[in-house]
Amino acid sequence: MLRSNNPQVDIRLVATWSRADQTYPTTGHWHGKPIEQMALDVRAAYNLAAAGSPAIRGVIPVGQAWNRAMKTGIADPNPYDGIDFGKVSLWTHDHYHASTYGYYLEALMIFGDLTGLDPRSLGKGERAAFELGMSAAQAVALQQVAFDELTAAEGRPPLKPFTPLKPAR
Repeated sequence: MLRSNNPQVDIRLVATWSRADQTYPTTGHWHGKPIEQMALDVRAAYNLAAAGSPAIRGVIPVGQAWNRAMKTGIADPNPYDGIDFGKVSLWTHDHYHASTYGYYLEALMIFGDLTGLDPRSLGKGERAAFELGMSAAQAVALQQVAFDELTAAEGRPPLKPFTPLKPAR
């Protein structure tokens, strides 16, 4: 339907993150599996959906960026046992939806994928991160995770630097 109205439409899917509430409690569908597995399974399903439609340009690997944030020690992988000192929780209180940090990482992934711009170019003074209550170090760490995940895909063009507009005086 979208392509019939605009042949130039750019459709991408967002492969979301693992749900801690489906991994750690014994009643969860991914219980007993590593937290990373759900994101990989979700990504595989989105890849199948994208392969089944020539209108879909690609899949943005948000869940894999979450996996990377946990693997590199920026994010705590298990919110049920408390959040380790110096790490962020990517989930909010329900262990299903994203926290501010999780949604910020998702936004960085979408920003980088859609624009082809390097999320690290936003830098430590990035206004949204500041307004959301993140430290400069947290913002930079999440920007690095997004960059690393975006550039991990084979055949992806290099990300270009982003130069923010200077405010008018």
